Amino acid sequence: MASLKELKRFFEDSEYKISFNWIDKNTFGNINYSKEKIFINIYILLINTFIHEFLHNKYPKLSEKKIEEKTKNYSNHLTVSDIKKITKYLLKKMAWEKEKK
Repeated sequence: MASLKELKRFFEDSEYKISFNWIDKNTFGNINYSKEKIFINIYILLINTFIHEFLHNKYPKLSEKKIEEKTKNYSNHLTVSDIKKITKYLLKKMAWEKEKK
């Protein structure tokens, strides 16, 4: 497992560029070795985390395993348009929360 020191060194010394953008509905991230670029699908990461926590709220007595199953099922039924709309809302909320501080 990579240590924090290793990760920090990668950020500081690496030629890789990091891009936060849409990839596709089923991909959290990707690396292009020849272009030295890392792609992170911020949409999928945010939507899955939000749905996961929403389901904990809706079903407080369910086990983590069951919540993970429901999260996957729920996410799989969302359209790309749904994902982008919900993520847009979450990003606006994040920006607003940051401004409040």
